[in-house]
Amino acid sequence: MVKKILLLLIMATVLPVLVYAQISITGFVINSKTGQPLPGATVKLDDGALASGKKGEFLFSNIKTGSHKLVVSYVGFSTYKKNLLIKGDKELTIQLNPISYFSEEVIVSAFRAGDETPSSHTNLNQKQIAKENLGQDLPYLLTQTPSVVVSSDAGAGVGYTGIRIRGTDLTGINVTLNGVPVNDPESSTVYFVDLPDLASSMESMQIQRGVGTSTNGAAAFGASINIKTDGFADDPYAEYAFSGGSFNTFKNAVKFGTGVLGGKWNFTGRASVISSDGYIDRATSDLKSAYFSGGYYGKKDIVKAIVMLGKEKTYQAWYGVPKDSLENNPTYNPAGEMYDSNGNFLGYYDNQTDNYLQNYYQLHYAHQFSSSLNLTSALFYTKGKGYYESYKNDQKFSKYGMADTIIGTDTINRTNLIRQKWLDNDYYGLNLTLNYQKENLKLNFGGSWNQYQGDHYGKIVWAQIARLGDHDRNWYFNTGEKTYYNLFVKGQYQLAKALNLYLDMQYRYIDYSIDGIHDDMSSFVQNHQYNFFNPKAGVTWRLADENVLFASVAVANREPSRSDFR
Repeated sequence: MVKKILLLLIMATVLPVLVYAQISITGFVINSKTGQPLPGATVKLDDGALASGKKGEFLFSNIKTGSHKLVVSYVGFSTYKKNLLIKGDKELTIQLNPISYFSEEVIVSAFRAGDETPSSHTNLNQKQIAKENLGQDLPYLLTQTPSVVVSSDAGAGVGYTGIRIRGTDLTGINVTLNGVPVNDPESSTVYFVDLPDLASSMESMQIQRGVGTSTNGAAAFGASINIKTDGFADDPYAEYAFSGGSFNTFKNAVKFGTGVLGGKWNFTGRASVISSDGYIDRATSDLKSAYFSGGYYGKKDIVKAIVMLGKEKTYQAWYGVPKDSLENNPTYNPAGEMYDSNGNFLGYYDNQTDNYLQNYYQLHYAHQFSSSLNLTSALFYTKGKGYYESYKNDQKFSKYGMADTIIGTDTINRTNLIRQKWLDNDYYGLNLTLNYQKENLKLNFGGSWNQYQGDHYGKIVWAQIARLGDHDRNWYFNTGEKTYYNLFVKGQYQLAKALNLYLDMQYRYIDYSIDGIHDDMSSFVQNHQYNFFNPKAGVTWRLADENVLFASVAVANREPSRSDFR
């Protein structure tokens, strides 16, 4: 009798669990107009979320009976919302209605590789980006992608960071933001520290490994990184995000979106503050940024304005840790060391910092002439200004164009001093792209014109010993001016169901001149012109849904960076 009662109790406990575990919700997400599946749609059930598969399919298992809220969204379609009463297994077909406005995905479509493009690439969507976004610099979001190596000067991923893709650093990686070039025209590199918390305002990102497809800005040797910022949001929202970690690292961010206003207008914004003490000694970071966008979305036209503001102050940590300190003092930072005239260590200069402000302004316009032909354009202006300040020990007066100082009968030709190296630059340009796609043929015609001017100068802001009027002045000044444009045409043709051909040709012209004196007091006057032709061709053969075989050949040319002309 006791055994029977015990068996009944076990069954009463287990059976509900088994019943609960068997309830599932399955379905498909499709286009209500065409019936085509919508892969990658975001499907949310209460607090859980997933992306629909290649055929638009989705599955939620182990569902409790009762009421549940289902929300399905996809770029360019109205959001689907429904309350479900679940008593058992449920099969659904979710039909999303296309929104009657021109999709802004067209802004970056000409610069991104597609499924049939013969190049190695990785796409990251907003959900994947948000999962990794804890306040570290943008390169740290890419650590799990192939062929990527990331480094951090401060050791915590906040502040100055570096990235190599296929062994190539940022001077050989093309970076664009909504199709607008980001690489500095003179140094060819990108300092992501000047764009703090950009990931919080990103909708998607594509990394192309190798030469990749033609785009605007610097030539790609190792890779290209194509970033698209926040897009159209149907519903209004407001968010606050906080994250914290080791070495007093904190991020605070607020975001908002108005949703659709008047059926055609949309506005978004964000403000972020990031701070960190860093792993390396004194490697502090104080980063601030803001993002604002406003757009008009018509059936055949898009007008969108974007403003991105960035400001950083970081203690210098780019000298690295000497080999003899790695074992016993791995956080040692030589930056800011101060010594007296006898070589006695006095301490560290507390303002051995890098200070920079960089603001991005973009105006995008896109027009759809027909279902197969559209035009995209962008005007942009980037303003950068800042300096890094250093305490320098035992410096020769002559190195800075200063006269020796005579005190009594002694001639003094060295002093400790504090100097600043400044960069004040303006960068603006225009991008145009014409996109055509019909049946088996896809064509892109594009080009850009860009103008850059950068003033480089140094200041002596303090000297321990100096003649009157010999400090608090510029000791060098030079200007770099660069004008360049590029033209490209890309074509992709589906020769057979599983076979695609690709051809890409780009021409670049560069005119670069430098005038003035460098920091070593030598003349830096020079002028250079370059003409480059960068052809690419390839073939793609799709073996199965998940398997693609491709072959490509490409040639990439680029001009030397500023440091190569020293």
